[in-house]
Amino acid sequence: MATLLIVLGLYLAYFGARLAMRAGDISLFVWAGDRYTDPLAVAPHLSVLTDSNGYDGQFYYRLAVEPFTSAHTDHGVSFDSNPAYRQQRILYPLLAHALALGRPQLVPTALVVVNLIAAAALGWFAGALAKAWGQHALTGLLAALYPGLILTFDLDLAEILGAALVVGTLWLLTRKRHVLATLSLCLAVLAKETTIGLAVAAFPAYLWARLLTSRRAPRWHLWLVPGALYVLWQAWLRYNWGTASLSDGTVTGNVTVTSVRSRAPAIWRALVVHVPQMDLIAIELLALLIFVLLVFLALWRSQETLHVKLAFLSYVGLAAIITHYLGGDWAFMRALTELWMIGSAILLATRHRGVGWLALAAALSWGAMAVVMLLYR
Repeated sequence: MATLLIVLGLYLAYFGARLAMRAGDISLFVWAGDRYTDPLAVAPHLSVLTDSNGYDGQFYYRLAVEPFTSAHTDHGVSFDSNPAYRQQRILYPLLAHALALGRPQLVPTALVVVNLIAAAALGWFAGALAKAWGQHALTGLLAALYPGLILTFDLDLAEILGAALVVGTLWLLTRKRHVLATLSLCLAVLAKETTIGLAVAAFPAYLWARLLTSRRAPRWHLWLVPGALYVLWQAWLRYNWGTASLSDGTVTGNVTVTSVRSRAPAIWRALVVHVPQMDLIAIELLALLIFVLLVFLALWRSQETLHVKLAFLSYVGLAAIITHYLGGDWAFMRALTELWMIGSAILLATRHRGVGWLALAAALSWGAMAVVMLLYR
């Protein structure tokens, strides 16, 4: 409960400060821009920035008004080049739609409220996971106060909900509540498609444990049911829009071994550009690399399951090839959310007292990021 109250209190404090800066206009969390949102066609309750692309929150707003739409342009908002890619993350806007009772004028508020509830849930699950591994509940702040999540809260994005469901799944697995863990992972897949990596990693761990007749094997439904749901949902998206969410353009734009201007991976190019300046992005990248290194060092000692360790390794592999580092911290801090959540679980399962200091560092980093957001962005 302590982690829940701390996390919710911090997010509420940030929300209050940001709302005051935005003159009480909660619709500015959507961050709609006139390139995709027509100020003359959209409902009057939504503020639209002029000469701006806006950000992804405007697409979640559009889906929260009409979750299962098949129209490229409606309610004053047009999707960008791949509507299926936007609609695949349906859970966040669907919950906002339900909370708003289907009323468009309530959607901007509902999007913020859903994220606040998700942040509280993340705090509770993270504290419970820490206690399950014999740690103090407050060490769960290592996961719950991942600094990248403040960026997503500021712009009505889906990562907080996805993170809460991933950590909830990991906690349920430690409690051996396998059916509920499968349900939680299914919801995570609908919140953010990249969480499917946790289900994919369960398959080789399942086969390996079966060969060794180990009792720590993940249940068959942990990989089969979320995997089947993912395939069916992607099939519906293709039917609805006539194109897959992972089209060639989407894959090329987000995942490639090399950047457009260099044969080196995008993360290396970002490090070369930012580390000499030691700017905020350099600090973020170096902190993430140190975190990954610490998790690698803890892999052997950690009591987490093979399934979770394989998931971490798969997300490290994905992190090495994404191009998000070229789009600033708004992009790569979001993209690495699952890596941080699963890495945090591995560290918590070491039962090392030093994890408490890492949790403190995460909390201070979250606070520093919040201050930077309020003062400079």
